[in-house]
Amino acid sequence: MDIKSRRSARRRSGAARYPNLATYLAKTHDTQARLADAVDATQGQISRIIRGLIVPRPALALRLANHCHVPVDSFVQNYQSRAAQERRTSRTGVAHDPARRPDTAADDSRR
Repeated sequence: MDIKSRRSARRRSGAARYPNLATYLAKTHDTQARLADAVDATQGQISRIIRGLIVPRPALALRLANHCHVPVDSFVQNYQSRAAQERRTSRTGVAHDPARRPDTAADDSRR
């Protein structure tokens, strides 16, 4: 079987073409809002799934995987990766607070 035949067979079999949702969106130039509309979700849900804050429920995970050609387990891996990163950060004592700007530390001493 030549390479072209293998590729088309893989597409027909539903094999994943992208490792995760972030890669899918970057390569296809799709938006979170359009993806959310296509899979009956909200843009906020898609954002939280991509950032690894939540794992989608099984029905949504299957819709996303089928629509985006990503492996279903990529959602869990992304979540676990985020959780591991947070554990490492909490052990080192260096917490990241996106709401706090670094230049406001000096201003806090004057209050």
